[in-house]
Amino acid sequence: MKKLRPWTRPLTEQLDEELLEDTLQTLFPAGRPEEARRMVSHEEEDDMPEVTNAELTTAVKQIKSGIKAPGPDGIPATIVVRTLDVMKEPLRKTLTKCLQEGKVPEVWKTAKLILLPKPGKPPGQPSSYRPICLIDELGKLLERLLANRLRNHMEATGNQLSPDQFGFRTGHSTIDAIKKVQERTEEAIGRNRVVLAVSLDIKNAFNSITTKGILQGLIRKQTPKSLYEVLKDYLLDRSATFN
Repeated sequence: MKKLRPWTRPLTEQLDEELLEDTLQTLFPAGRPEEARRMVSHEEEDDMPEVTNAELTTAVKQIKSGIKAPGPDGIPATIVVRTLDVMKEPLRKTLTKCLQEGKVPEVWKTAKLILLPKPGKPPGQPSSYRPICLIDELGKLLERLLANRLRNHMEATGNQLSPDQFGFRTGHSTIDAIKKVQERTEEAIGRNRVVLAVSLDIKNAFNSITTKGILQGLIRKQTPKSLYEVLKDYLLDRSATFN
């Protein structure tokens, strides 16, 4: 984040127009939104619970209010954290309405795109740039609520998450993964065995996952219909702006 200095021209202004277009097409492959739009959940209708004060407080705590670049509205996370006592009730009602109507405001689906050069990579290649998409902090709050509710569903249904999945999970951080590798290595060496490790780097992994594929996964995991609908709306019609 130290590279995002306000007095520096954005990389999107410095790149050749053709290279910029190739880079954006590489980083954000075009999908088929109409296929995803037609997908439906076959779960029974259910009522989306209201957002509780405890749930909102937890989501706010998950926002890192350090020195971070704000989203398109220019409001930093620290403002959301410091005004929670005053804004809690109207914010809770707004987020509840989004969840119950299955709609995510368009403004919260619009990100500010910033490109960062990868160290040691040739500047003329689209894969030499790393994208950062900054969204409004209130949009992040809604993301936290959705992620927490989806995780709770996965854990409540018993067999939805692998014990070997680390990252993006409570109590299963990437540090835990490293510790597990260390323990298995020490155990193998103690038994005079050879240890082999395989590391896979999937190119542009997150941006290459299709909306249709994500929705199919949600359906397979029997995600409650109300939660499925708002997640579907969250994934569709997203956009990014840049200078």
